[in-house]
Amino acid sequence: MRRALVVASVALVGCGITHLDTNAPGIANIRERPADPPPGTRSYPGAAPHAAEPPEDPGGHMIVASYGGFAGVGGAGGPGDPAKVSYVAGAEVSIAKGTTRHARPDAFFWPTMESGFGANLGFTAARPLGRTIGPLYAEAELRRDLFSLAAGWVWNPLDKTHGPQVTFGLGPMFLRFTHELDLGTQLHVGFWLKGYSAWAWSR
Repeated sequence: MRRALVVASVALVGCGITHLDTNAPGIANIRERPADPPPGTRSYPGAAPHAAEPPEDPGGHMIVASYGGFAGVGGAGGPGDPAKVSYVAGAEVSIAKGTTRHARPDAFFWPTMESGFGANLGFTAARPLGRTIGPLYAEAELRRDLFSLAAGWVWNPLDKTHGPQVTFGLGPMFLRFTHELDLGTQLHVGFWLKGYSAWAWSR
């Protein structure tokens, strides 16, 4: 239990969002001419004030770099072998870019995007199939709020095997299907434990 708390603390160190000043309200460039008033309005001294418009949140952009590990449990089976309970663990780094509903999003545990895309690189350190440690993998990913869908390819130079991989995520949880050609199929459900650094700015 103590080891798990130490790992979680290290993974979460530095988690947070850096808010950039790009497009931030109230920042003006004095070297640029002000925008012309709308047609039909009067802007000379003594003119009636313009009607006030309620402010709206323009939304924002965000880039998230995350890093950490994952662990899961599920089933696996090779050609001609019965399915068996299996465990999986490894490490992953990710980069994603997308839009947010708020110009200044705030997230501590898991940063979310209105929509976005990214890439994952990972290494499966433990798996039930093969004679060696697990494969490397690369995935392309789409994000929508708490949901993510990633697809890619795994490759193990030691076992000389490779194959497709699909990962469905819901926040810190995932469901992963991996098929290594000539070796077998694995299906696991588990959790990511990741730290992250994020940069956000207004649209």
